[in-house]
Amino acid sequence: MAGVSVLALATAAALSSSTAAAETVAGRAPGTAQGTGDGADERAMVVANNAIVEELVITAAPVARTAFVNPAQVSVLAGPRKRAEQTAGLGQTLDRLAGVATIATGPQVGKPVIRGLSGNRIRILSNDVFLNFQQYGVRHPANVDPYLADRIEVVRGSQSVLYGSDAMGGAVNLIVEPPYAGTDAKPDLSGVVTAEYASAFDAVTTAVEMAGVAGAWGADGRFVFRDSTGMTVPDTATALETGNNRDPLVTGKLPFTGFDQLNGSFALGRAADWGGVSLRWEGWRGDQDYLVPDPPPPDGDPLQPGGIGQRLVNDLVQLRADVDVAEGLRLAANLTYVRNHRRANAGPPEPQPVPIRDPAVIDIAREQVSGRVVLHHDPLAGRLSGQVGVQIDREWQTSRGTTALTPGGDVETYAVFAFEELDLGALKLDAGLRLDRRETRADPDATDDVSGIPGLSDLPGVPDDPALQRQAFTAVTGSLGASYRLSERLVLAANMASGFRAPGLFDLFVNGVHGGVAAVQLGDPTLSQERSLSTDLSARWQSDWLSVEAAVYRNRIDDYIFPGGTGETDPGSGNPIFRIQQDDATFWGGDIDLTVRPTGWLDHRLTYERVEGSLARADTEAPLLPADRLTNALTAHRDAWGPFTDLRLGGELVYAFAKDAAGTLEPFAQFDGPGSAFGTASTDDYLLVNLSAAATWKHTTLQVAVTNLTDRAYRDFLDTYKTITWSPGRDVRLTLSTRF
Repeated sequence: MAGVSVLALATAAALSSSTAAAETVAGRAPGTAQGTGDGADERAMVVANNAIVEELVITAAPVARTAFVNPAQVSVLAGPRKRAEQTAGLGQTLDRLAGVATIATGPQVGKPVIRGLSGNRIRILSNDVFLNFQQYGVRHPANVDPYLADRIEVVRGSQSVLYGSDAMGGAVNLIVEPPYAGTDAKPDLSGVVTAEYASAFDAVTTAVEMAGVAGAWGADGRFVFRDSTGMTVPDTATALETGNNRDPLVTGKLPFTGFDQLNGSFALGRAADWGGVSLRWEGWRGDQDYLVPDPPPPDGDPLQPGGIGQRLVNDLVQLRADVDVAEGLRLAANLTYVRNHRRANAGPPEPQPVPIRDPAVIDIAREQVSGRVVLHHDPLAGRLSGQVGVQIDREWQTSRGTTALTPGGDVETYAVFAFEELDLGALKLDAGLRLDRRETRADPDATDDVSGIPGLSDLPGVPDDPALQRQAFTAVTGSLGASYRLSERLVLAANMASGFRAPGLFDLFVNGVHGGVAAVQLGDPTLSQERSLSTDLSARWQSDWLSVEAAVYRNRIDDYIFPGGTGETDPGSGNPIFRIQQDDATFWGGDIDLTVRPTGWLDHRLTYERVEGSLARADTEAPLLPADRLTNALTAHRDAWGPFTDLRLGGELVYAFAKDAAGTLEPFAQFDGPGSAFGTASTDDYLLVNLSAAATWKHTTLQVAVTNLTDRAYRDFLDTYKTITWSPGRDVRLTLSTRF
């Protein structure tokens, strides 16, 4: 605890912790105006006159309101803060928000963790429509680029009423504003060019944004290119040199960790007296190598690192319309098509980096069509406002790889929902109700390897019952929330919501080697759907010099689905066998986010977050929980100094507590076993020192951020590379942006 005491007394700063700069709702290029999205009038709230003020919530509420008075906990990342914190990985971009962590595998993979839940229990959305990136794998990233979103909204707690299945822990909504500015906008063209270099990953990023309006028309385009030759970690002695099996297998410049991405979007829209309509395409392309250990060579040669290459492709086309159908009534319609494709090479014993070789071991393509229509109504009798909606989703999957990591099949979902607010002045009450019907079917004709499909396999543990190929799930979920404004500065809020998660094709029918987690995984076609009840209480204080939000929460999940170690080893691959199981689970914890401004030029931010989780029958801790974390930051800022504006200087101390793996249920638990020659699943505590600075001259901004200043050798508990190496070493990130 001595380290914690020192940290609590220390002062440091981070560019990302400051709320001093004016932040608009959308991080758009200058000269473009805000449009109207699905959920609210998009007015920009700014931080002005050296005061800490409120952020506007757009989608996670029945009506437009600020996060300060919203019953559910919501954080918004936008404007200068978003531009300072956005990276290639979505999880890393959100990691500094209280209660949010990331499962990382290099800088290109960041899976958000909200209140201890991740993967298929966190909904990733584009303008309120869910996206499926085959995120069942612990190393499967969200195929979205934070650079392409105007703002990112993070909602904590179950959000099944708004978003249906898989939103049991929360939601991350990437919001892109329509490109038009109004019906009579003056012709205007503007843009931003950004260049960035990150030393720990030898990664170059180039981004271009262009936006133009004329009359009722508007258009914008955004493109991002990234190229990395690989990651560098502290160059220490390896386990082969020290004989200590907790040391890493490889250090320094790591092989098989490079990646490249080419992502972009283009939107065209038109405003009208009745509302507006827009059409947007967004594409994401990523080639990446993963570092994995090769199995022990049969001839007694030393252990060595290996690699797996994969190519990920995601395309989205979204048609949106906002229509004023009558006074006090507005219709928001969204039709979205998404195609996601994952191809991967074989794993060890021979390194198989990109390019992808045929036949690919993993070759899974998913197509999705989603239609969402929401009717918003202004206050009835002056007090009741909200929305009612319907949503239909259809997904098709083909699995043409040599390993049936998940079979082909289709999923149909139909939903109706209502979300209303009763405004009683200082007291605001929310209530929501939703009905979902989901059908999941394994399709042998869309699957090359049918070994995991019931009725078509003679494998042990796979039921010989063709009726199990089709599963149906029905769920009714609801939510109740309240916030009470005791004064202009103090709000108390409470929220209770039920949620559900229907098991997917992977959970039901997986059968094969999953190279990304170095294990054989087996599904269970008799799984029940998960059901949850989450509650949270929060207190919020805002003034010109102090902002505090403290929350406690509890989330009970019945029939929690997880891959559990069986203690057996697959004789063919030598990998441990994990079988999909169910158990009741409970998650609880709390977090606090405090920002103090003792003077007009100094911000001090302190955050602490803790989450616990346990499984009932297994009587053990739940897997993939983040370690407790305490962050202490100080930022000095100045509006102008000579020819420079918006100057920032600071640093940050991040202390993460030690954490033990949840026994055999934890991914990579085998690296804590007596037979492991290197790596670990459990991690020690560590302290990181980060620095940052920024300044603007005319239309050009230079940002410098140094992460892990002391080049500390450490392992983050949710860093999947802990099994083979350290977390990233000292990283100097230089970002230069020019607006025109």
